[in-house]
Amino acid sequence: MTEPEEPEGPVPFRTFILKVANRCNIDCDYCFVFNSKDQAARRLPARMDLAVAEAAARRIGEHASTHRLRTIHVVLHGGEPLLVGVGHMAGLLEAVRDAVPAGTRVLFELQTNGTLLSGAWLDLFERYEVAVGVSLDGPPHANDRHRLTHAGQSSAASAVRGIELLRSRPHLFAGLLAVVDLANDPVEVHDYLAAFEPPVIDFGLPHATHDDPPHRSDPSVPEYGLWMSRVYDAWLARPEYGHSIRMLEDIVGLSSGCAVRWRRSAWPRRQAS
Repeated sequence: MTEPEEPEGPVPFRTFILKVANRCNIDCDYCFVFNSKDQAARRLPARMDLAVAEAAARRIGEHASTHRLRTIHVVLHGGEPLLVGVGHMAGLLEAVRDAVPAGTRVLFELQTNGTLLSGAWLDLFERYEVAVGVSLDGPPHANDRHRLTHAGQSSAASAVRGIELLRSRPHLFAGLLAVVDLANDPVEVHDYLAAFEPPVIDFGLPHATHDDPPHRSDPSVPEYGLWMSRVYDAWLARPEYGHSIRMLEDIVGLSSGCAVRWRRSAWPRRQAS
């Protein structure tokens, strides 16, 4: 197999994350921002000031111009980014659009918990072509293990309402993101998320460090790997599934010596047993 050629010289950044909100309307117990030892985020302004966004946008525009980039990705994150409000978000998006060279296309992406989505938000996302991803850990009993409101109430119904609203404009629906919890059934979680017909389902491992590793019942067993292997089997079991799962595609591609991400539809299907 021929080895892929290494790029010559430095490769310019093409993705930029703007942390537009430093507050959240739900209280996920695994949150690495608000429920970690470092509580600095709570002392920061609640939302990104427009002047700050304009300064960041100018630097992004200079970078795109210097490297003659035809496309860049700008990802809007929080906290919960929708807490900034529709009008303020429009100003942030416009600041980036205004600062980027005419020959560079900006692909906006946003990650939300989905609970605040509305028709007004979707109209704004239409105008700026913002692709929207929603975080949901599975059916209500699975999601609510960790993703509760500040009052300790379920956030699942509000998130599902937002997802269904987003599905009314499928061209804006970027996909779903779930955090793996070994206490949840992987097949149930996968199939529940797949029922929303997202283009992508991402699975994230719990935030952890060497000093504070993720929970494991039996450290002698690769529990997270086994959990994801059951997701893999569920994913391949039904031919009507059209979504991708990035972690699994990357594993298959890397184990096959491929430097690029594989699409599920591009590789042979194992027959379901």
